[in-house]
Formats: sequence, structure tokens, C-alpha cells
Amino acid sequence: MKERVGRIQTVCGLIEPADLGPTLMHEHLLFDLRPLHRRAAWDTDGAFAVAPATPSIHARTRWDWFANIDELVVDDEALAVDEVTLFRQAGGSAIVDCTTVGLARDPEAIRRISLATGVHVTMGAGYYQDRCLPASFDAISEDAIVDEIVRDIDVGVGGTGIRAGHIGEIGTTIPTERELKSLRAAARAQARTGAMLNVHQAYTAADRANQHRLADIIESSGGDLARTVFSQMDRTGQELEQQL
Repeated sequence: MKERVGRIQTVCGLIEPADLGPTLMHEHLLFDLRPLHRRAAWDTDGAFAVAPATPSIHARTRWDWFANIDELVVDDEALAVDEVTLFRQAGGSAIVDCTTVGLARDPEAIRRISLATGVHVTMGAGYYQDRCLPASFDAISEDAIVDEIVRDIDVGVGGTGIRAGHIGEIGTTIPTERELKSLRAAARAQARTGAMLNVHQAYTAADRANQHRLADIIESSGGDLARTVFSQMDRTGQELEQQL
């Protein structure tokens, strides 16, 4: 689409880069991470797992976020509107929503939040990490995933007509073979659309090669590393050499 070149595709349409303003580059307005729940070893009776996510447990959830189920889902549009409004009042203007398939992406809700707050939102396309993949994922070919991502960007998600403005975050962990299939498809879709690609990668200090492996896969699949973001790089801590 020639009219998209040099512009930003939000859930409400195309805007000029000059209209973007202060932008949060990786957010999730609404999401569901409950497939990643794991009960903490110290939670012997399971009470913490099902406790409401209130300030009284906040300190503990910061240390073991995935141990509390309520912390792993945000499905309250009114709450999202309130929080995005605070961002707007503080001078914010745009949000890159990285919620993909497997995280309960809801294009219509994302657009409602954008319209209610006046904040530009660009929506992601593609799939999240292995444990969040839908049951149908294994039956979908890599070619079909490429076509799906391209359609999300060129036409819109499902019958909503709401178009994704970027690809990702594409979920990878170790990574698994299913995640590599998803990543290759995302890179191929990037080659066809020119969209920015965002990759969730799991850095560990013992594995300094994994990010290079992911970058090599993206490059060999036709992706553009100059338009690729590796998220969660903060996990490298003070290892500046690794980040560079």
C-alpha cells in the first residue's frame, strides 16, 4: 500500500510521523497471560495463586508475578481508559500495543480505548510464545501464518477492518520449534509489508548466543534487522557489550 509508506498505521487510521508525539514503545492495554501461570513452591495451599491483585500482595507479585492468576489478566476497558488518560494528561500521545494472538488481542477494544482517550495506538500482528499459542497453531502452515499477518496489516483483523500497524511482539523463549516457525513467518511477513518487527526474547546470562540466533533467523527469512526491536533487553543488566 503506497499510501502507508512513511506513515504510521494506527487502529484509527494512518497518521503522519510528526503527529506521533511522545510514545510508549511496548505496552499491553488488555491482555491474558494466564496460560503462563505457575504456582509458587511456597504457595502450599494455593491461596496466593487465587488472591485478588490488590496492593496488599503487590510486593510479593513483583518478585513472582506469574504465581498470581489475577495479575496475569487485564480485561477491564474502563480501567485501561483511566490509565491511558493519565498518560495523555502527562503529555503522552501514542502507544505501541504489542498484544498478539495468544495474549487475547482485541482489536475493537483497542480502538475503543484509543477513541475514548485521544491517544494514537498501533496494534501488533502475529503470535506470542509457545505456552500461549492456540490449539490450532500446529495445523497452520508457515505460509498461512505469513498470509494472516499480511492480511492483518493490509486489510484488518478478521472482519473488523481494524489494521495492525506493526508485527509482534513475536514470542520466543528458548526458543521452541513452534516459536521458530512463528518467527520465520513474522520475518517473511515483514519483508512483504515493511512493518516494524518486535520480538520477545528470553535472555539468560548463561546463553549469550540466543539473540544472535534469532537475528540470523530473521535475516535469513528475509526480515529487516534495521526495523526489528528486541524486547526485554533490560534483562542483560549492565552487560553493555551484549546489548551492543
